Amino acid sequence: VLVDGRLVDVQRVGLADREAKTPLRTNHIFRAFSNTKLITTCAVMLLIEEGRIGLGDPIEKFIPQLGRRQVLKPGATMLTDTEPAKGSITIRHLLSHSSGLSYGLLDPGTVIYRGYVERKVLNPATPLSDMIEQLAGLPLVFHPGTLWEYSVATDVLSRLVEVVSGERFDTFIEGRFLG
Repeated sequence: VLVDGRLVDVQRVGLADREAKTPLRTNHIFRAFSNTKLITTCAVMLLIEEGRIGLGDPIEKFIPQLGRRQVLKPGATMLTDTEPAKGSITIRHLLSHSSGLSYGLLDPGTVIYRGYVERKVLNPATPLSDMIEQLAGLPLVFHPGTLWEYSVATDVLSRLVEVVSGERFDTFIEGRFLG
């Protein structure tokens, strides 16, 4: 933990190498994934704290393309084998990965996997606004709020930050957190 650039606390737990029983040192280097999800969540919570959005707000209030969703029927073999969603995706659903969105890539061979790949939803060169357009035409994998699946929900939240703040996501993060 750093406070004003000064180290005030260091903790480490576990082993760097289980087989050799090498304890983790503070100078070990290792991969840390999904840290941008933490920053995105902080940005969303900041907007909630400012009263600009609420946890229960439906996403279509800010991103209309994501309203009136369709959900894949159990055992669906085509992207058109759907039924209307029983409710809207809320900001809470997006934060908790219970929105019905997917990553596609985590379930290879499925109809949703093919849909995400064909529409290039996960292309890192695609602006968030364009990614939303691709997602808008794809069904959800379950009704919002009923299950959990790691998904592109955080990417949708990043776009939400852009829409609500009127700034590009990276500009918002730099100005409000990292700058």
